[in-house]
Amino acid sequence: MGMKHRTIFTTTLFSYKQGSSFIHRIPAAAKLLLLFPAGFAAFYLSIPVCIAAIFFMMMISFSVKFSLYEQLRVMIPAILYAPVLYIALVVGTFVETGFEFTWKVLLPDSNTVLILLRMIFILLTTNLLFGTTTMLELRASISQIETIIRTVLSKIPYIGKSISTEPSFALLLSLFLSFFPLVFKEWQRLERSWKARGGKTSIKKFIILLPALISVSMYHATTTAKSVANRS
Repeated sequence: MGMKHRTIFTTTLFSYKQGSSFIHRIPAAAKLLLLFPAGFAAFYLSIPVCIAAIFFMMMISFSVKFSLYEQLRVMIPAILYAPVLYIALVVGTFVETGFEFTWKVLLPDSNTVLILLRMIFILLTTNLLFGTTTMLELRASISQIETIIRTVLSKIPYIGKSISTEPSFALLLSLFLSFFPLVFKEWQRLERSWKARGGKTSIKKFIILLPALISVSMYHATTTAKSVANRS
């Protein structure tokens, strides 16, 4: 039991989760073509539809063996963003009412709730993509999709001759996507170091760790850029 708990706790957000579920077996290209549009469609969902979509995504995540704890951890960015959004709403409403205090000022409006629900849906969708697809599969599928698009465009009269069929955008996009799990992995590493030194969860924690996270992320970005430059 202790070993299981430790494994769950150290699982990086948006990292690949080994499995043989039907979602794992779906080709990466098909998942990209289905899940990315689903994320964009979230911006047009109403509150009831968004709640239903979140429930649907959670059920799929359960089928892929993502526990409730892991899914709640995925929602952390939305949970952290909620107080900021609420404070901005209260201050904005307070200013609009001419600094007259009423209880309505403290009530969140439907737009605020909708923003958070859409964010949770997008986070769950993103986690499902990264959790069931390796970076190698993502890179290969992106390259495959770009090659097909370039091949079609190259056959168009007049402009086709100037279009190469070799994928060039796929590498940049796959590197961009790989930074999502990398950033969360580094954040969890910094958090563990903070807790090992007796640090507590407070504003001071974010003031100290966020600059360190940015520094480490920039280092990885620079290293990756140099590696790509050396290979080209």
